[in-house]
Amino acid sequence: MSCHWSAPDPDNNARAWYNKGLCLERIALKERVTILKQYQHDELEEAIECYDRAIAIDPSHAAAWNNKGTTFAGLSDTESQLDALRRP
Repeated sequence: MSCHWSAPDPDNNARAWYNKGLCLERIALKERVTILKQYQHDELEEAIECYDRAIAIDPSHAAAWNNKGTTFAGLSDTESQLDALRRP
């Protein structure tokens, strides 16, 4: 399963990266029971990378910071989760 997305100039579109990260996070968490742990881990890691791209473009993107934090929770990384949730 994958997220298909497109946007004008996706490399510089914070919303596009945020939406892809959100999609990947939801796939991983929705299928938590039925997928292999490594697949879930990979999807969550990719979601974090997407949120990072969105944040790099727009550091004040509060939803990207929030979802990055909740995605770290899915990886049981409390320290990174709290760090992301303390951001704007």
